[in-house]
Amino acid sequence: MAIGDTTNRSHAGLRRLHKTRNRQVLNVLITHRNQNTVEQLRQTIKALGFGMVTYATSHYSAIHKLMERELDYILYDAADTDIPVLSFISQVRNIDEIVVLVALSSSPRVDDVFSQLRSGANHYLVLPFSGNSVEQVMMRALTGPPLSDAVLHADDRDSALAGLVVDNLDRLSVVKRQARDLEISQKTLERWNRKFKESVQLAKTFCEHGHDALLARLSLFEAKRGYFHS
Repeated sequence: MAIGDTTNRSHAGLRRLHKTRNRQVLNVLITHRNQNTVEQLRQTIKALGFGMVTYATSHYSAIHKLMERELDYILYDAADTDIPVLSFISQVRNIDEIVVLVALSSSPRVDDVFSQLRSGANHYLVLPFSGNSVEQVMMRALTGPPLSDAVLHADDRDSALAGLVVDNLDRLSVVKRQARDLEISQKTLERWNRKFKESVQLAKTFCEHGHDALLARLSLFEAKRGYFHS
């Protein structure tokens, strides 16, 4: 699920979320230049219990397959092939607003991944992969990208990411206080602790001008809101 405001981007994926109770009904399409990658992914996804797993030779071919039948997932090559990858994402979204798009890349550039998430991709999988990483990404992708629209379309990405970290730290601090008073469960505390750690990792991964610029934005929030002193 996206870290931050999930209202807009998660609704579409939730319309198919109920299908995960029976993975056999899910239809997965893979398109990638490397045939070994395709075959390894196909075997991994089948082993995870997903139903139909098929292959398209290119982005253009994947678009045609989507026009012919309903797909639940498209795992696609994050690089340009026969058409630019951002054009591919746009065309897929024009055909099907809720098919889950997962970018595949062995050496993803942060700005490229960010642009694809902003254009309509749901998540990304770094190659080479493990069975656990594939399952985790495919499940999380169902409810939308790992970042909210507010962050994806912010004019100042580093400020938006810093704000995300501070917001989650604030929520975690509240939950910790409630946990001391036995008002909430340990499970809830662990969930918010995980969300905070994820927001820190996402901020470090997707910061636009490097870690120093991100830390500078965090310092501004610290001065304004004082959460780092609580």
